[in-house]
Amino acid sequence: MVTGDSILTAAYVSREVGILQSRNETKASSEINGPLLIENVSDEGKLLGHFLTGDYKNSTEISTSKLRAMSSQVCITGEAFEKYGERWGWTSRKVKTLLGTTRVYARMTPSHKESLVIALKNSG
Repeated sequence: MVTGDSILTAAYVSREVGILQSRNETKASSEINGPLLIENVSDEGKLLGHFLTGDYKNSTEISTSKLRAMSSQVCITGEAFEKYGERWGWTSRKVKTLLGTTRVYARMTPSHKESLVIALKNSG
């Protein structure tokens, strides 16, 4: 799902229509508490976010292994997606992993949508 809505609205709507699963439907490990919301990228290029059921004030670094474990339970903002792609390169393995696990793109502007289409084309 690609939307201009806020990340919380996008996560809520996507859960209601079955794009993302709620916490009790997630089959991943017990440390994964529902959808992962990624709202920023650190200066070092690390994804920063929190679980929908977690603390919204404190973002934590999201490792590539945790991202893979999310099995399509990721929601990211357009700004974070753009920063990550620019930092690591649109054809990088890191961006391909992000594309493979992200089901919802929130706060997407037209330029973010164009970057998403290019990244998807480059990923095969």
